[in-house]
Amino acid sequence: MIALACLGHWIVYRYVPHRDFVKHNDVAGFVLAIVGVVYAVLLSFVVVVVWQQFESSDNIAEREASAAADMYRLSAAYPTPLRQRLRSELRNYVYLMINDEWPSMRLGGMSTAARNLTAALAEQISSYGPRSSEQLQVQAQMLTILRVFLDSRRQRLHDNETGNSTHLMVGVDRVGFHNYRLCVLVRNGKFQDSTHYDRIARGNHRLHVHIDR
Repeated sequence: MIALACLGHWIVYRYVPHRDFVKHNDVAGFVLAIVGVVYAVLLSFVVVVVWQQFESSDNIAEREASAAADMYRLSAAYPTPLRQRLRSELRNYVYLMINDEWPSMRLGGMSTAARNLTAALAEQISSYGPRSSEQLQVQAQMLTILRVFLDSRRQRLHDNETGNSTHLMVGVDRVGFHNYRLCVLVRNGKFQDSTHYDRIARGNHRLHVHIDR
């Protein structure tokens, strides 16, 4: 984006005759200063929002992975058939995360196989009947960890579907483009045409409304 902006700036100064440029008048200088400040504030706000979303998503994914590892270790207290089945399904879940669901999330999707495997894990763990006090304690811990595991997975998929960082970046790019056009109009002495300024104001307002939501 920075390279494109620099390229556009160079093209304008390369092919537009210098006689067409005029000095900034006092009004245009104040307007450009205000628009520049607003754009800088919006851009910094977008950076903060995106960074917060990244940290939140990282924490959720880490919590989900930790819950899966805890269930794998605690399954040692279960009978051999159930233990082997749970551990095999957990290994398959990790494989599906790496090779299926995470690539699908780039397009806003999810893994159907991982969803079915999660349902099978929840069914097997919740339907198990402990036969000793040790297994009863393990079962209580497993149910707690299973709830964390399911909630983290659900939150991760929800955040991936409803994330608005792309929309914010598109909005900021549009406002930046109109701001650049305003600068060109001022340099060419066409600032009296208020149509472009009105578009910039409307674009900034729509971006504010979108961020507030």
